[in-house]
Amino acid sequence: MEWAAYEEVPAGGEKAGVEPASPAAVEEEEEEEDYIGPRAFKIDGELGPDAGPPMDGFDYLRRVRWEAKRVPKVVKSNIDPRQYDSRQTTFLTPPPDIAECPEALRPSPEWESTFLLNFDALRKDLAHRYEAMPKPKLAQPLPSIRRWKQINLGIHRHGDERTLVTPTRPTMSVVMTLDIVSVRQLLEYHIRWAKKAKEVDEVHTQWLYALLSRLDKPIDADMASALRSLLRRLAEDRSRLESQQDQALPALNILITIIAKYFGQGWRLARLVELPVPLLLARQAG
Repeated sequence: MEWAAYEEVPAGGEKAGVEPASPAAVEEEEEEEDYIGPRAFKIDGELGPDAGPPMDGFDYLRRVRWEAKRVPKVVKSNIDPRQYDSRQTTFLTPPPDIAECPEALRPSPEWESTFLLNFDALRKDLAHRYEAMPKPKLAQPLPSIRRWKQINLGIHRHGDERTLVTPTRPTMSVVMTLDIVSVRQLLEYHIRWAKKAKEVDEVHTQWLYALLSRLDKPIDADMASALRSLLRRLAEDRSRLESQQDQALPALNILITIIAKYFGQGWRLARLVELPVPLLLARQAG
């Protein structure tokens, strides 16, 4: 490397053998800083409108340079964009509202706070237990969706015939053998079944609770959309209840609280808990 090229220039004079840059070269170098990359064509001078129309491509570029130097770098618009709001068109259909219910059927903020803390502690305990369990060398695929529907909900189909059998409730031994992918897949099955069922019965809510306790966070967009659809279904079922003594109310409030508050899909609910879940969990840790 020619280290001599990097020698300092003595104060008050130019380095010997180096010709000082001309004013035109300095101006051209300063102009290059306004561009992202080097110019494709090197042109000299400018061409104002008094010189007539450009005669060739270089004259056109000189005219562009003349116009560009007279345009401010920052332009502020005086137009109020709000006057055009009424002329905008809607491209997206808003999601359906979540069904409301009487205030007496809603859980209290104190209950929600305590439940969310306990649910978070349960999820951490299950995650710790799952990590400590020995894992099989080969992951076992889930049974077919028809077989799972028979196991979980007690619905058996043979051709067009539908037979109800005794459903299998979720147990620790079954839930803890599911990996994260299987938990997500089985949860999507249950959400699909819940949207089509006439009512979400007790066994179904137990499976939803068990799978939500194993669902990893953060959730992706597809799972968030599925949970919001389940939330709308559960809120609709709750809105049809007429009494606080209804046996379905506790399970509905538990699932709605998990989906809306713990997984953050209840931004459209009319009333939110006073403290967000992260702050509640931080307060417990402190």
